[in-house]
Amino acid sequence: MTIAQGLPVLIKEHAGIFCLRDDVTLGGTKARVIPHLFDHHREYVYASPVQGYAQVALAYAARANGKKAVIFCAGRKIKHPRTL
Repeated sequence: MTIAQGLPVLIKEHAGIFCLRDDVTLGGTKARVIPHLFDHHREYVYASPVQGYAQVALAYAARANGKKAVIFCAGRKIKHPRTL
């Protein structure tokens, strides 16, 4: 386990090939990339669809890097599990 931009990542070796396990990294690939795109900002505001993992990745990346995330999702009677 190593740390990339504040997020723990798991790197495994398989037959001499190193594999970054984004499937076990909180927020996945997006959470590792987001901090590089917004290095000079304290707060992120994102209008998010309820599907997908962008809002999850942004929330994890913001927390891991001491940033604030404000995420807007469409209102729904029954909230999507990722919105919750």
